[in-house]
Amino acid sequence: MYLNKIIGTSTKVNALYALLRNPQKAYIEKDLAREADTSISEINRQLPDLVAAGLVSMERVGKIKRYQINTKHFLYRPLRNLFEDLNKIYREIGDKITQHIVKKQPNVIQAVILMGSLVRGEVRSDIIQTPSDIDLLFVVKKRGGEIKNLLLDYINHTIVPEYGIACYPIVLTVDEYKKGLKNNSFVIEAHANGEVLYGEKPKKFG
Repeated sequence: MYLNKIIGTSTKVNALYALLRNPQKAYIEKDLAREADTSISEINRQLPDLVAAGLVSMERVGKIKRYQINTKHFLYRPLRNLFEDLNKIYREIGDKITQHIVKKQPNVIQAVILMGSLVRGEVRSDIIQTPSDIDLLFVVKKRGGEIKNLLLDYINHTIVPEYGIACYPIVLTVDEYKKGLKNNSFVIEAHANGEVLYGEKPKKFG
């Protein structure tokens, strides 16, 4: 099949990811090699397949080659979707989980706080061997196992089958959260750097 010529090696996959992420940018071979975590010689050895297919354009500027994705090619859109930034996908998952639980328990949820690599925009690109987790903290107005059970049921039966990505929700009451602000490093980090997806963080005092 022709796709093995298009995405048959890690160099091609990484180069395509860089080109698709910045479709208006023309990369000189040195910069593209850096983005693809490979050598200039490998870029110049493997990208001719993509150029021959018309998916990537190549322009010579003196002795330097410049590569750019062809946004008019029929493979551009499907590949762009396939190579979609994982930070965007992870954020979509966080929003789905938040919307689900808020709909189920609108009067119980005080705040949903996103933490970790997603907030920093550092989701790992390897979803096979070293995937990033989605760290979500749910602050609730009253203690009860129902919230945790609802979350786990939704994650295990909806999120995991659709995305194959793990999420381990942490549920704390407002009082537990406030007490944690004194000496719990996890809560302190959530309060200082976590991103609110719903509601508002409990105030330290009051």
